[in-house]
Amino acid sequence: MPSTDSRPRGRVAGLVTRELESGETIVYDRDRDRVHCLNPSATLVWRNCDGTRTTDDLARLLHDEGGLPEDVSLVKLALADLREADLLEAGAGTDALTPPVTRREALGRVGYGAAIAALAPVVVSLLAPEPAAAASCLPAGVRCTADAECCSGNCVAGICAP
Repeated sequence: MPSTDSRPRGRVAGLVTRELESGETIVYDRDRDRVHCLNPSATLVWRNCDGTRTTDDLARLLHDEGGLPEDVSLVKLALADLREADLLEAGAGTDALTPPVTRREALGRVGYGAAIAALAPVVVSLLAPEPAAAASCLPAGVRCTADAECCSGNCVAGICAP
């Protein structure tokens, strides 16, 4: 794949991050109420998107520190996922993603195997529930004031019914 001079920059404003012992990173986007889980390879790319490194530099990092083949298509895969998750600064290094590379294309270029597929960058995103929706429901026999409070969805005469 031809070299690119893209220098992507990861977004940091409005984010709360937690790095797990597994190497994964959980990112909560306060502005969009979304939670993202970055596997170790995607974490490595995102943490190093500082606006100074090119996609070629990031490919070398993935190879040296992540044990993946040194191929820009894996970086483009990570950047496409990070861009879709709104974890890159707008316009920063996104020229390297046109047209976007597919997971199948990226893995096909580096030799699609179970080990490579397991290590390839992945970003999983979820919509964070509203605090009230995240709370546990009330079991049968407990006092309630509305159907929505009960696990069964039935609040009868102030008691959660089965």
